[in-house]
Amino acid sequence: MKSSLTLLCLLSLSTPLLAQTHDDFETYAIVTGGAEAWGGFTFFDETTVFPNGNGPNLVADGCTYSTNGSSIQWNGDTYFGLQTVTVMGSGTDFTLTYDVPANSLSFTLQTFNGYSEVATVTLYDASNAVIQSTPGISVPNATPVPFSYSGSPVAKVVIVGLASWGPIIDDHIYDSGPSGPQYAITGLVGGGSATLTVSGATAGGGVLIGYSLSGAGPTATPFGPVDMSPPITQMPVLTANGAGVAAMTTGVPNRASGFTVYSQAADLSSAALSNSLAQVVL
Repeated sequence: MKSSLTLLCLLSLSTPLLAQTHDDFETYAIVTGGAEAWGGFTFFDETTVFPNGNGPNLVADGCTYSTNGSSIQWNGDTYFGLQTVTVMGSGTDFTLTYDVPANSLSFTLQTFNGYSEVATVTLYDASNAVIQSTPGISVPNATPVPFSYSGSPVAKVVIVGLASWGPIIDDHIYDSGPSGPQYAITGLVGGGSATLTVSGATAGGGVLIGYSLSGAGPTATPFGPVDMSPPITQMPVLTANGAGVAAMTTGVPNRASGFTVYSQAADLSSAALSNSLAQVVL
């Protein structure tokens, strides 16, 4: 029973947790009440170093910020009423381009006190097709106006304002892909072959997979609560390659069809659990 059903842990992927990145732009050192514009710098990312020595790692690895104008400008706390360090471009647009399309994102829009702004936020997918365009966002002053989105993957955000600068943004938060080990399956059919893949594990480390036919738990383990009920059977430990991927292919017995099974993986190096899986074998 145990050997013939070992592969029943090969289940469809459940929705993974997403790691979020937060760029608050506070790493740039600037005098309170001041501003610094850098002509010739029309974009920046985590590798950029400005002439005054600010950088690298002013933002996280995951997004490039750019403008159609001639320079990027950093605004210090209290500059024209702004409440924190913020960033903008000298053109009428400010563009956020993600290394990996983001399923959710948010940021705040601001303008200088005394200079009201009306902005349009347009979201594009990886083929440069418009996902959503939100015109007429009123930004009356330096008080942050939030914008957020969740849905189809966004490759680029273009923010266009009416003023000859900006728009000014702050507190940019976006998802940057699945967090921790991710568990996936192809070919889970009785009498066929199934391929089990765990990605996002520690390179060169061990990956442990368990399964249960008894229910979805939770059950306490050294890795934390798992979504399996006792008894839980362990599969042989896999070794992740240099890219953090561990995979195996195994036969699925005919008699496995119709079983409801519950399964989960763990990265032995980080003690991180994967998403849990549950499915009726076809």
